[in-house]
Amino acid sequence: GAVHCMVGRDIETSTRFGKPEHVFVFSEEMRDSLQLSGGIFGILANWGWRQRSGMTFVSFPTSGFLWIWLALGWIAEFKLWRWSRSKVGGEFMDGSHSRRWLTFVSFLLFVVASTTTFLGIRAQAARDVGECRLQIRNIQIAVRSWSGVNSVNLGQPILWNKIVGTFIGPDTIHCPSGGDYLLSPLNPDVGQLAAKCPHPEHQDDTTKEAKKNEW
Repeated sequence: GAVHCMVGRDIETSTRFGKPEHVFVFSEEMRDSLQLSGGIFGILANWGWRQRSGMTFVSFPTSGFLWIWLALGWIAEFKLWRWSRSKVGGEFMDGSHSRRWLTFVSFLLFVVASTTTFLGIRAQAARDVGECRLQIRNIQIAVRSWSGVNSVNLGQPILWNKIVGTFIGPDTIHCPSGGDYLLSPLNPDVGQLAAKCPHPEHQDDTTKEAKKNEW
């Protein structure tokens, strides 16, 4: 799998992680703004690390890098533990000061892991909404293309077996969050959707977009 971050029609980056393939489109203005900005955002933009969804640059700590942070933390804990058990004059030192630092490091790791997990879950949900909107839009375009080629008027039956596999891929009719899209039996009017998502949190967002741009 790969994540393709695009600017217009040109692939900007391709970062592998996980099984599915995801495409995100970025405007040229956003790319230029990020690359010219200072600090960590500019560094990330110029090195090709892109956001997985609407949450900026959350991919860096969640796309496998979390385990690096945890591994470094565990190494630090082990070093502190050995330091607290070091011998002084043939006797083990008390190590209460070191144990306080060990507790602090453990708590800090817990906070980082919890925060990163929370951000990762939110990023996943936001990514699914964006990909769902893109897939429903592609279905709508496929229906309009098929109806135009075959002179099918609005309100007439849709032959989905002629569309799926020819105008769109078989996986396009499945929501990335799970479940199948509800496909309209009739060619919808302007501003109406040919496919609806089974998830309510996706429906409102996509329906507003369709009416706004008259899909």
